[in-house]
Amino acid sequence: KQINQMITKQSIKNDKFKLTYFGGNGRGAIIRAIFSSMKQPFEDEKLQFPDWLKVKKSGQFEFEQLPILKHNEKTLSQSVAIYNYLAKLFDIYGNTPEEQYEIDSLICTIEDINQVFYPCIMPRTDDQKNNPQKYKDQFMEKFERYLKVFEKRYNRLGNGKYYLGNHFSL
Repeated sequence: KQINQMITKQSIKNDKFKLTYFGGNGRGAIIRAIFSSMKQPFEDEKLQFPDWLKVKKSGQFEFEQLPILKHNEKTLSQSVAIYNYLAKLFDIYGNTPEEQYEIDSLICTIEDINQVFYPCIMPRTDDQKNNPQKYKDQFMEKFERYLKVFEKRYNRLGNGKYYLGNHFSL
């Protein structure tokens, strides 16, 4: 596994990566963490929300969503697809189908949590704006419940340095 990572690292050493997202963590956090963990340089374009609204419909954003990642000349969209792409590219997607399931399951769960988190930080509907405590409570209930599942799974998987034991993975 380490030899594969070294070979992969050498083969993409000079590749160009550019992440376009907002300055906050959100869906860009995992992408930034992968680059940081792999010591892979990348351009981190952090848009301000008013700037995003100006360029959103420009045609350069396939689904009119962020993040996007440019890898050399290829533009990638959809955060989970980007996570998986980078994990495969850097050979950190798990050693077995079972480990890949564990990774995918965790990523899907984070997306579930995001669905109740975003109304807390970016309320869009009148109900979200007028009842912030309701949405905060919904988020905290789901977040606390999922943390217990994460901890139980971490302990089941070997309780190592990383989520999947002692090797780094997505």
